[in-house]
Amino acid sequence: MAKPVLPIRTKTSPAGTGKAQLTAKQALAQTARAPRDPHGWKEHGRHLFNADDLKGAKAALTRAAELDPSDHGIWLLLGYTALNGGDESLAREHFEHALSLSDNLFEAHLNLAFLYLRRNETGVSITHVEKALSLQPDSIPALRVKAQLLSGLSKHEEAIGIFERLIQQDRNNAFGYWNDLGNVKRELSRFEESLECYRKAASHSAASAIALSNQITLLHYMPGRDPAEILELCKKWGKTFTPHKAVRRPQPSDRSPG
Repeated sequence: MAKPVLPIRTKTSPAGTGKAQLTAKQALAQTARAPRDPHGWKEHGRHLFNADDLKGAKAALTRAAELDPSDHGIWLLLGYTALNGGDESLAREHFEHALSLSDNLFEAHLNLAFLYLRRNETGVSITHVEKALSLQPDSIPALRVKAQLLSGLSKHEEAIGIFERLIQQDRNNAFGYWNDLGNVKRELSRFEESLECYRKAASHSAASAIALSNQITLLHYMPGRDPAEILELCKKWGKTFTPHKAVRRPQPSDRSPG
């Protein structure tokens, strides 16, 4: 099974304590005016995170957690910061700590479902995704994680049902679900249906590279297909994704013999 798609790299954040959010300028001023106020550091960290300053965000949020370790919102933000920085192990620790403070945190359950799915720990993953869906039954990211999980567990028909629902529910991102649906049907050896799913996915530019590659690969496993069809798709791939500018070969400065 391919690595599951990351469900959320959020730019939003929970308030946690119920206090009003501060602007970036206000938050920075608050850290100077009241350096022992965890809310100022939390808000400063949130703005640094939103600006993709993950190092600064981690420092500010760590200080906030030192001042108020009971604020689950701070730990969620630390989890997001670690996840966006590629440290999935640390992200898991932060999300789990947030849940130890408050169990009904949709964001923590969703991201833990994803992270445990990445580790193929399906039992833990399904627990978290079911909890996430109990909190937000129509959540598109949670439904997609569940469908990917079911597919990995060979519960293909259930996965197909969710992907078909997502195609209708989230039309702006339907190309991704068409590709996922094609993958599931390929696993069931329903190759013609799978190919049609990949074609629909490839009609959207955002997914065309993956979907076109999947079409080409799948056709090689369908002996009755015309080799010319594969050739045409390969030409399409080359025309679409080959750089338009020719790559210049390096020329040595000294071209004398010997």
